[in-house]
Amino acid sequence: MLVSLGYVVSNVGLESLDTREGLRRGLARRGRVAVVSARAWTIVPDGTEFVPVVPGTALANALRSELDDGVGAALRSARYDALLVDPGDLPAWASRGPVIALSRFVSAPGLVGRYLSRDAALYIPDTLSGIPRNHREALALVARRMLAGERPPRVQSFPAGLRAVEHVEVMVLLRSGPRPRLWRSARGSSIARAFLTAVRVAKTRWHERETAMGAPLSEALRRLHVEVALLQDDGELGTRTEAFIDRVVGQEHGVAYEHKGAWRYRLPEATREQGQGRPSRALSQLLLDHGLPGQLSRPDIRPYRLRVRTLSVSPPIADKPDPLAPPESPDEVLGHAD
Repeated sequence: MLVSLGYVVSNVGLESLDTREGLRRGLARRGRVAVVSARAWTIVPDGTEFVPVVPGTALANALRSELDDGVGAALRSARYDALLVDPGDLPAWASRGPVIALSRFVSAPGLVGRYLSRDAALYIPDTLSGIPRNHREALALVARRMLAGERPPRVQSFPAGLRAVEHVEVMVLLRSGPRPRLWRSARGSSIARAFLTAVRVAKTRWHERETAMGAPLSEALRRLHVEVALLQDDGELGTRTEAFIDRVVGQEHGVAYEHKGAWRYRLPEATREQGQGRPSRALSQLLLDHGLPGQLSRPDIRPYRLRVRTLSVSPPIADKPDPLAPPESPDEVLGHAD
């Protein structure tokens, strides 16, 4: 049974964009959305069809169970594009299980946040959660080879899952022990394409700052961890109060914002350090660092919480033989992974 959804928002302060129009925009063009709420709604966003979750269905059972990825699998099986959980008023049947965490803005396995406010928590299935382990591990090995001067592999050399069309952001990070030395990220239409760009720009940046880095990359690389990760926005922050941001941005998150086509972010470590335990403070500082007054409520920005998903790490090889000796080309490494 379809329901004409749209919760009438009231008692919204000027510090928040959690208005009727804010919700309408945040929930627009989401496709077929399963809804867990005990309240009546009257907002109907463009391009979105809301369907209430009925007790006893596979999705309702998954929301009450403790199975890993059960909710994401149930969403995909029922052909939903997203899940909307009402943080303020859950129905009586939603009394335990992942639905409670979701109402508290904690993503369940297999889900990614898309829009988070005090009146709506929207999640979508995580299409990138099923990357095989051997494919993930190959990426860090190929990154090390490329940084050491090997020819980049052909896109066709990557396994099909890494070539699949999916708008993603890939980060390559060089770390000395616990300390990041340099990182660069790139967006692309697939993991393979974004990865190749990220490695290239990381290598270029090291060469540009070689004096400050203390050594040529070819020399330092043997002592560095090479990490490859996905950067995912884990929910646009529809409510802009400091209290809300500090509540929903966890230890595993960084902060980010979009402004006139520019995308800026702080990784989780920097968010914790600069915010001193207050993600809202780190977000305000991020705005100031890029020439924007730090008011979180300004309407020309879209703030997000950021999740870093490490795909693989290639450890230092300074004190042991190269485990890939005799050297394999990046194309050969990817060929073994497929």
